[in-house]
Amino acid sequence: SIGTMVKGVIGLVFEIVVLAGMVLGIAFNAAVVGSCELLSVRGFGTFGPWREAISDPGNCVSWSKDEAQYSDWLINMARATSLMAVIFGCLLTFFGFFKQCLCKLPCSQIILDVSGFGVQICLSLVWPIWRSQPCQTFGCEWGEAATFLLISQLCYLVASIFSRCMRDPRYVR
Repeated sequence: SIGTMVKGVIGLVFEIVVLAGMVLGIAFNAAVVGSCELLSVRGFGTFGPWREAISDPGNCVSWSKDEAQYSDWLINMARATSLMAVIFGCLLTFFGFFKQCLCKLPCSQIILDVSGFGVQICLSLVWPIWRSQPCQTFGCEWGEAATFLLISQLCYLVASIFSRCMRDPRYVR
């Protein structure tokens, strides 16, 4: 019937939105982890949770929290939670893809909900890096990776919410 066809088309659109949101969320989240341009320290360079170009502006290098000139608990929290968000995002994508496209996995929807919530919490805990020591001492400005962080959080949010609106999984159709 027409109602079933419309429901199927709407479900397909949500399925595409969810899977695209998951993939884009991982891509932008990985860009945040690998970037040294999350924040721009006025007059000194840029830094991110795992990389910095403060000591040598223009030369983005990994930094060890033990050897860093500027390191505090907010930077360490951003380091840990940005990486945890990648893990939650991969878990969300794995279970979302398997649930929808391949086969039924135990507790799929619960794991999707928990990992979607976990990735939001983890990415939210990256934002306090704005109050870290370099920003308090010299002042910080929005960097390119801050936009990536925002986009990643929005992609995961959309994917998490609409994961309940997808059409029936392939193994049911």
